[in-house]
Amino acid sequence: MTKRSRFIFLTLFIILFLTACGGGRAGEIADDAVDEETGMLVNPADRKYPEPYLVMGTIKSMNLIPAARPEFLVVTETGRQYRVYPQPVGELTFEDGTPIKGNEIKIGMPVRATVSYDGAMNGGLGGLRSEDFHILLVIATE
Repeated sequence: MTKRSRFIFLTLFIILFLTACGGGRAGEIADDAVDEETGMLVNPADRKYPEPYLVMGTIKSMNLIPAARPEFLVVTETGRQYRVYPQPVGELTFEDGTPIKGNEIKIGMPVRATVSYDGAMNGGLGGLRSEDFHILLVIATE
């Protein structure tokens, strides 16, 4: 086998490998896509979208005080940011329904929330309200 033949074989193998593996992380959905499971729009550019939609990303910042009205800034892979006002801290759970304590919530944790724009929130400035805010479980791989 010549050097040129090896190079071509190796190049084809790498191309086939990358094609088979696909891109991105498992379960990741692009911004402005429609979630197959729920049929809802994911991370739309228009935060005032009239229908409920999904926000998926990681926690960039949070304010858990007052516990009855926490606030999370969620950032997506593409950098879009959504300020979400979910259910009270005592009602927050992991995606499997396991309760999570406020002190266990950390910056960088992945989240998924069904949100609706509420123009009356924050003294008429509006905001994204969610009663379905969940911390996603991450399985560490080594």
